[in-house]
Amino acid sequence: MRKLYVILFFLLNSALCLNAQSTINFQAMPPVEGDMSKEVANALKLKVEQILTRNGAAATSLYNAFVVEPQLNLLDEMSTEGLIRNVHLVKAELTLLAKNALDGSMYGSIVVPIAGSGKDSKDQTLRSLIANIKITDAQYSRFIRNARQKIMDHYTQNCGTIMQKAQVMMNTGKYEDAVAYLSCVPETTPCYEQAAEALIQASALAKTINCEAQILIARNYYILKEYDKALDVLAQIPMSSECNNAARALTDSIEKYITIPPETIQVEKVVEKEVIKEVPVEKVVVKEVPVE
Repeated sequence: MRKLYVILFFLLNSALCLNAQSTINFQAMPPVEGDMSKEVANALKLKVEQILTRNGAAATSLYNAFVVEPQLNLLDEMSTEGLIRNVHLVKAELTLLAKNALDGSMYGSIVVPIAGSGKDSKDQTLRSLIANIKITDAQYSRFIRNARQKIMDHYTQNCGTIMQKAQVMMNTGKYEDAVAYLSCVPETTPCYEQAAEALIQASALAKTINCEAQILIARNYYILKEYDKALDVLAQIPMSSECNNAARALTDSIEKYITIPPETIQVEKVVEKEVIKEVPVEKVVVKEVPVE
């Protein structure tokens, strides 16, 4: 079972934008704007995305419950008179929170002091402050590594509760939330196969299923060795879909594990021979009739 999953991961990683559940990744959440402008908030979110990408922890899948939320806490602001313009100096703390966006579970946090300066406006100063965040700082690597470990521990120790929460989501019609919640269950947890089955059910019940979700359904049928069902789902994905390459790759992988019974092959050969067998044509001799 686990070998099949590893094979699928290497075949589809570049095409699906879906990471194996043994590799826990995060989406960057926008900060609560508060006093900052939308432009500054977007700049901070982008910086978090850069940190995650730098550490190989950026999730691009539609279905991902793990997020990193940034918070910016201004500690000290000063203004000094320059020769031409006033210069604003700011000291602040950047807080990153790793959590589950669906149930609010917290998996870790980090607080990093930062400073910046700018001229003219507060927005410019804050953008300068965010630009000074060093994405190569080892603190961020430790933060992500520790968060991943806590997530693994959480899912291993709370399998029963997690499955119950997913069932509640499905019972209340929150199928897409259930898909996101279940798709984050790491492969090494005791309830992984149970979660994979529930994931198939939740995806099938969703009112709108895009091609990525269809790939997800087919992938889990593949993991469960239900190859015919997986192929049926993949057959529904149009050739014009953006997931077409991923669907073809998964189809090729599945077909390697489908064997045709020998007796079926033998019957097909016999039928083929019968079809092409020459049928002798009876010669008809026409006698001449004498004319009186």
